[in-house]
Amino acid sequence: MATESEELRDALQSVMDESPEQTQRVMDMLSRHFTGAGGLWASRTKAVRMLDMLRDVGPKAYAELQAVASQPVASPAPRSVTAGRDIGVAVTGDDNTVVTGDHVHLRDSTLQQTVVGVQHVRHNYGADSAVQRLVPDDWPLAKDVEPLAHGVRPTRNVSGRPLLPPYVEREADGAVEALLTGAPTGKFVVVLGEAYAGKTRTALRAVAEVLPDARVFAPGRGEDLRMLPTVLRGRRDPCVLWLDDLDVHLGAAAHGLEPRLLAQLTGLGVVVVATLREEAYDEVRQSVDGRVLDLAHFVELPREWSAGERGRARLAGDVRLAEAARHSGPEGVAAYLAVGPQLFEDWQRARRADRHPRGHALVRAAIDLARCGLRGPLPQDLLVKAHESYEDVTGLERESVADALAWAAEKRFGVLPLLRSGGAGKWEAAPYLAEAVLKGEGHPAVDSAVWDLALETARTDTAYDFETVTRTAREAFRRAAEAGGRAGHAPAGALTEPGADEAEDGSGGRLGQGSRRPLDGWTVARGAGREATAFLETAAEAGTGRRRRCWGRCCWGRRGAG
Repeated sequence: MATESEELRDALQSVMDESPEQTQRVMDMLSRHFTGAGGLWASRTKAVRMLDMLRDVGPKAYAELQAVASQPVASPAPRSVTAGRDIGVAVTGDDNTVVTGDHVHLRDSTLQQTVVGVQHVRHNYGADSAVQRLVPDDWPLAKDVEPLAHGVRPTRNVSGRPLLPPYVEREADGAVEALLTGAPTGKFVVVLGEAYAGKTRTALRAVAEVLPDARVFAPGRGEDLRMLPTVLRGRRDPCVLWLDDLDVHLGAAAHGLEPRLLAQLTGLGVVVVATLREEAYDEVRQSVDGRVLDLAHFVELPREWSAGERGRARLAGDVRLAEAARHSGPEGVAAYLAVGPQLFEDWQRARRADRHPRGHALVRAAIDLARCGLRGPLPQDLLVKAHESYEDVTGLERESVADALAWAAEKRFGVLPLLRSGGAGKWEAAPYLAEAVLKGEGHPAVDSAVWDLALETARTDTAYDFETVTRTAREAFRRAAEAGGRAGHAPAGALTEPGADEAEDGSGGRLGQGSRRPLDGWTVARGAGREATAFLETAAEAGTGRRRRCWGRCCWGRRGAG
């Protein structure tokens, strides 16, 4: 099924084919947002991608284009036909059939033998080729190429920041630039690496640095490239053929790049720059199309970032890069930035009862416990216990815990899982998810039952920092009190009277060796000031005996102060 942007592109093309004025109008609107819009439009794939981006960055312009596309296409007016030299049949405006050109008609003849007629038909194969329609002067200059329209994947938007964070120098940059230096003598350069290694942006940046004034042609997937030498023959200015994901642009059978066409292009001084995934390289090498790889200069780009690259990311002045440098693992900074938003969307969509609600809840439990201050891998039993407290998640019975964990542990896009294994029976939420929830708005407060579990776990398990959890609990209590929060959003442990646990379990108030004292919630409440009073009163009404005693002590403290 075609997407909205695909349908819009096709509708606009129909309008543009019938009206030069509308063509100019559409190109003017697109050019206000994208450099080289004319060149991008010639490729259906690039045009659809451009419209997808416009819907996000320029919704008003996108709506205007929808209005243009909805205008009815005028039917051609009736016309007469003037006879020419070619044989043909035409229907005029008055519905009369006219035979045009030199001909012999036999309508009134008497034939004695078989007559053989020969018709000469002129063909113009390839007339609809996107390459043939393009004018290189409309192609964008390398220094003006829009990365998001040429294969670079978007990351999380940050208010006041560009859509893409600044480029961070990679160790492989020098090798790519060295191969491009000296162009426009024809060359074929391929940046090779795993998915989400940052190949596309590294290659585009190198072209912009070394060949800033070169015209860049980026064909769509499977587009016919055979006419390129004809289009480019005789041009003196440098040209670059950009082939993101080289494997979809290869093969004579598909009218793509093959050794003879490559030789023609490089002979004309064209610089062919491409990216190729490691797994696609192996497939292409074993196919007939693999011969063209023998002619390429390869530069490998690792997905995992070096210490120097991470250091430069931290100092780049962009919060997204700094966060990725801190939290990304072997997947690397580029993968963290590109896959993270898609990971978050997968998790959010899974909440629906007909998808993976238990998987969603288990991931949410891991995120919430991290928000409480329990950092690092978490016991599976703790996640299971925590996720059962979410009353707003329905459909848990549809999948087992084992199935839900298997779904959450599956790598998305071959790079990142929602939950990553932290050893035997332990799990940790993907760092991107925890950071996104901490920074975002609209996420529910941590449930009081989850707070209780976090406080108890930190008190009894030395793998976690008890002080960090209690400090986080105090801060959550303070924010909830200031906002007039309900008791259900408060950590029950934060309302625990000192020594209450020991008194109730008969321990006589003595702490065993290696144990820790529960959070002094009365002290927390007293320190929070008068704004906590209403909050504690609600907690006492809905809570346990410990909460009521906490409320009583808080009132007694206020009475004594008065």
